Amino acid sequence: MDNIGISLLHIQDAAQSFKMICFRLLNQAYFNLMTQHEVNKDWEENAITEKIVDCMNILPETKKNFITVFTEKKLKLHNATSPQSSVNNLPRIDITVGGFGWNFDEIERIAYYMEAKNLYSQNFKKTGRSNSISAKAYAKRYVNTGVDHILNGYYPYNTLLLGYVLVGTINDAIEIINQALDKELRNSENLAISNNKDFPNLTFGLSHHPSNKNIEHCFLLF
Repeated sequence: MDNIGISLLHIQDAAQSFKMICFRLLNQAYFNLMTQHEVNKDWEENAITEKIVDCMNILPETKKNFITVFTEKKLKLHNATSPQSSVNNLPRIDITVGGFGWNFDEIERIAYYMEAKNLYSQNFKKTGRSNSISAKAYAKRYVNTGVDHILNGYYPYNTLLLGYVLVGTINDAIEIINQALDKELRNSENLAISNNKDFPNLTFGLSHHPSNKNIEHCFLLF
């Protein structure tokens, strides 16, 4: 594959093509990370994210396509009336994948985002902790600070929600998320698994929301 500027020259939807590249990078980085057996169930999501980003940045395809992957990027609010005074309060997104592409005669910046949340399919007690982590509380957090933040524009619409499943199975973790939606009378927005054979290491999900909005999810089992 040539660099991303050339590879997108004859592709009408450059954003979609770049998203597929991001999925390939995530697919390979997750595989490499699991092969290294470094992540354990006690980790916070930011630590897992840093490891994934490190793995993505050293992949040959990342370098070949002049892509940069980084964490905790500040996002500009398009409706901010006083950006200088509010810059410290700007939202941050966990992973930003940035590159360049050709759009006919112009080079354009392309970005894709990922926001990560830890998930548990049952209550879990971390090493050395007396209190248990509530699986239901983390599922509710996934909805309120993940799904809803995309729907209300806090995060860009081209954001993939990453669920790090640290205890139990992906199916059970999704079921608890759907229970959280059901509790808010939002059962029509329930997640369903939507796998893609091109990315065998990833488990995708899709949720449908009012105003014809769809959100893509990806669940990584650790």
